[in-house]
Formats: sequence, structure tokens, C-alpha cells
Amino acid sequence: MSPLRLTYIFLFLTRCTMTSAQTCQRLDHNLFPSCINIGHNQTFTFPLDVDWTAISTVLQWYRNQTSNCSISQSAPNAVDCALLLPLCREGRKDPLLPCRRVCTEMVLGCSEAISQDGLEYLASLCTILPNVTAETGECFEPANFTPTQNGKLVWHF
Repeated sequence: MSPLRLTYIFLFLTRCTMTSAQTCQRLDHNLFPSCINIGHNQTFTFPLDVDWTAISTVLQWYRNQTSNCSISQSAPNAVDCALLLPLCREGRKDPLLPCRRVCTEMVLGCSEAISQDGLEYLASLCTILPNVTAETGECFEPANFTPTQNGKLVWHF
């Protein structure tokens, strides 16, 4: 099964299984160092048995696709981790999503890789994310995040 299909399955399961009764669980540093290194260290407890190694494999596939981007890996890591492991913060019943500018940074800085690998849906994803900064508490930005890409997100298919 392709990593892209696995992503859709995980997204579906995530949406179907998150409830207000969910609790946070710490991520395994050995499986998810790229998430933990940017401050994304907890996800929701899934009510189903989860193959954490499979999620780690899909995350590694995404990281490989964006490894040659012209930007720091913190923005791609934030978006990839959020897709597969919704960020959980104690006291919140909903996942803490990346801020729009993090996603935009990733899409603009990785546009060549995104086009080559059929990941154009990520550009659309950016438009539904909160258009504020992390200081508002409405979204997540990786540790020490500083946008380097200027301009608005415009995608041509």
C-alpha cells in the first residue's frame, strides 16, 4: 500500500476516533525524533491498536520527499507530524493544528518536491489552517520557527 493511501487511512481513523474523552500520550523518541525535536511530543490515545512502526515508516517517507527542500525541515516536519499524529495538549479536546504560515512555508519551500511526488493536496490543506500565529494558542509552530518564504500561496496545476 502506498504511503499516500496510508496517510488517508490514518486521517480517516483520526477523525473517526477522536472524542472529548481522549487523553494525550507521549510519542516514542526512537520512532518519532523529527516530531519531538520540533516540540510535537504528544498525540491522542487511539482507541484501536496502532502500529506505531507503520506510522513511523510513512512519516519517514514524507521526510524523504521533502529532504531536498530549500527551507529548514521544521516546517515540513510540523505538517507531516500533524497529518499522522495529531498534536495533543492536555486540557484541549481538539488537536492543535499547525499555523497556516507553517504549512505555507512548507508548500512554497518544497514546491518542486510536492509537484514531483503528487502531494499537491497539501497546498489546499494550508487554506483551512488557522491564519494566526502560535502566540494566540489556536495553532502550533515548531520550536524556533521563522518563516523565510515571502508571498501568498498560489498553486498552479
